[in-house]
Amino acid sequence: MVNGRGPRRLLDGVLAVTPLRLILWITVIAAICPALFTNANQLHHFMDDHQFYNWEAADRISILRYKQLPFWNPYYCGGMVSAAAPESTVFSPDYILRLFVGIANGRRLAVVLFMMLGMEGVYRLSRECNGSAAASIAGALTFATYDKLLKVWLGMGWVNFFGFELVPWVVLGLVKGRTSVAWRLIGGLALGWIALSAGTYTAPYTGIALVAVTVCVLLRYVSPWDKAALKGTVASLVTVAGLGVVLGVAKLVPMAILMRQYPRVFTPVEINDKFQLLGQYWGVYWLVLVLAFVGLLYRDVWARVFVAVATLFFLLAMGQFHDWAPAALMKKLPLVSGLRLPDRFTVMFHLFVVLAATRGLTHAEDTVSGVLTRLWAWMRRSRARAFEAAVLPLAFTAVGSAVIYRYARPELEEILEHSRLPASTYYTVAAPREVDQPFKQHRGNRRDAHVFPPMNRGSLYCFVGIPLPESARLRADLAQEEYPEDPSAATVVRKAWSPHEIRLEVDATREARVFVNQNYNPHWTVDVGRVENVDALLAVTVPAGKHTVTLRYRDWTSFFCMTVSMLTFAGVAGWLTRRGILRARVTVNRWIALGVLGEKMKEEQGVDSVSEREDGSS
Repeated sequence: MVNGRGPRRLLDGVLAVTPLRLILWITVIAAICPALFTNANQLHHFMDDHQFYNWEAADRISILRYKQLPFWNPYYCGGMVSAAAPESTVFSPDYILRLFVGIANGRRLAVVLFMMLGMEGVYRLSRECNGSAAASIAGALTFATYDKLLKVWLGMGWVNFFGFELVPWVVLGLVKGRTSVAWRLIGGLALGWIALSAGTYTAPYTGIALVAVTVCVLLRYVSPWDKAALKGTVASLVTVAGLGVVLGVAKLVPMAILMRQYPRVFTPVEINDKFQLLGQYWGVYWLVLVLAFVGLLYRDVWARVFVAVATLFFLLAMGQFHDWAPAALMKKLPLVSGLRLPDRFTVMFHLFVVLAATRGLTHAEDTVSGVLTRLWAWMRRSRARAFEAAVLPLAFTAVGSAVIYRYARPELEEILEHSRLPASTYYTVAAPREVDQPFKQHRGNRRDAHVFPPMNRGSLYCFVGIPLPESARLRADLAQEEYPEDPSAATVVRKAWSPHEIRLEVDATREARVFVNQNYNPHWTVDVGRVENVDALLAVTVPAGKHTVTLRYRDWTSFFCMTVSMLTFAGVAGWLTRRGILRARVTVNRWIALGVLGEKMKEEQGVDSVSEREDGSS
């Protein structure tokens, strides 16, 4: 722990057993989010979930059915980029769940996984700062079930926003990484995961938190003359941030290139009234704010750090209230200038207020226990004997925990109930049917976007976060999707089709142009003739004669970035695995040595007893 070893508490030893905590996390999630475990294969009722389903299903089809890398999605907007799109999660580790159990169930299991990681991350971070087990659990449950995460963002199907649940692991990696290389790598892995899971908001927010926590730690915790601590803190920040960027390069670089070509312009000035923001938060989480203030009253170092970072995010949530406001300055930066709705910063404000509240609750618990111990000693008017010295602190800690449980538990239950997701009101849309038929474009719509990939149909309806080009020549009434511009000049027959490769048989009496009923993209290549952009429609000009023409979508930039991310992950995972195996061997050898020592002691005791009996008999 960063502050040294804290006092003994009743639950600290019991809850150090990780499986017990995991059981608690999943039990709480099942209790307050029963909707995540009901109506298998059904979709969320909100249309954004259907749109995300389309994109993720398109990637799944490319990977499993056609064994292709998911760089192009022909099932939406008449054809659009896939992995490079800001909302794509295809390279995120949690996407593996979609591959195994399907998109609908995989998205819900991803929410469960993120919530469990969020609870465990807050618990470990609080314990690292000498928080009690009871306070750490309360903080874990309060953060992971934040009402904006569940009722607002999950209520709109935004699973990608649950990357916020990984932020505690990034901060934990930063804090523990001051003295541990392994924890720096763990923090970097968490940051990379955030970036890969469509972290258009979560990644920059986490970057701000990393810098803010580092500055606060340096100012409040590290002595200016302690060069080792200063070096460790800076090295931890650089390692976590650098590794996170390298791991997320499969997402970050292609997305940056795309957004540079098609920037998202968002000009309205957004201002949120501070009293309204605070009033909305106070209505549900007033006890969290009170306990955070209690932590400050105890002059707790980590409470000060967490409150300072929370204050920064509250100022960001207020928006562009001044030319020098943090949110106004952020709007001037590249890539993040298109981020809107600054009230989303409240999730980060909530995280750090909760962490500060765990410090206040810990001090309150220890104070109650200490007062009872001193009261008992005063009543005895003598020093406690060894038995009392060992038992009484635990007994009084139990009493203190019981008092806190009695009066704080109802508030915690009210917070959890406020975020509850009823089983009958979320996943109510039937799963789409799969139809094996040739690919063809359809007029489409946003509310039913999920039905098109399983039917091998493309939706010409287009609603995306950035202004991707869509050809006005796209049609939903064609007899065939690939056709000659001049029917008298050539005939076209489709021989094979997949999302990233189309093979045509073209018989041209002269040089002819063939249209493909999808949007043009410069990553399309052809082995015969040349690819052309005709009013944003994909076209191929072929020479005279009979040819087998193969169009392929090849995004080598995305492929290179994906390779870098995968190799980096493999290297980090291999290093951590090797280190874990070595530590396990050391632990096993230690237990074996203790066992051998115990046997030797028993043998020596046996020899001594025999010698005593022989001496007595003689």
